[in-house]
Amino acid sequence: MASVVRRKNRRGEITSFQVKWRDGGSATGDWQTERFDDEDSAKVFKGAVDEAGQNWPPGWVKGKGFIDEASADELRFRFDRFARESIENRTASKRYKQQRIRALEMYVFPTFGLCDVRSAEHFSKATIGAWVNKMMETKVRRGSKIAGDAAGPARGAVVGAERGRDRRAAAAGP
Repeated sequence: MASVVRRKNRRGEITSFQVKWRDGGSATGDWQTERFDDEDSAKVFKGAVDEAGQNWPPGWVKGKGFIDEASADELRFRFDRFARESIENRTASKRYKQQRIRALEMYVFPTFGLCDVRSAEHFSKATIGAWVNKMMETKVRRGSKIAGDAAGPARGAVVGAERGRDRRAAAAGP
């Protein structure tokens, strides 16, 4: 796991912050480092290294920063974008994709749309379970009839997107 190390001069003053990690996260991997002038930037970069599986973040050039604008785009980690991309990349009919996106827009995005998909706090079994239980209490009207709970289509959308995230993480490797 990456760490932020305070670098001091001979007088003991903090002059910079260094992010250190082992390449690939293994105990035998080569040490990798990047230097920053402020601690906040170092912490953000540390998070990017952790997200990249203890590798250099995509689009990052040592000593320069993010070169590729698309790689540095933090919005790509928002759940609404992630879920839409996940559904669009499925091999399914256009109608199926439209139905899934509509269910997400109605039931899921109001709660989870702006959440960060990298966050275990936002997407733990406890938070999703509490949300599903709340949705099961919510009754849906179809015309003049009450058609049951809202959790059915919404649960499938969240669980499907979460499984897709897990599969992509596994395919990306450690």
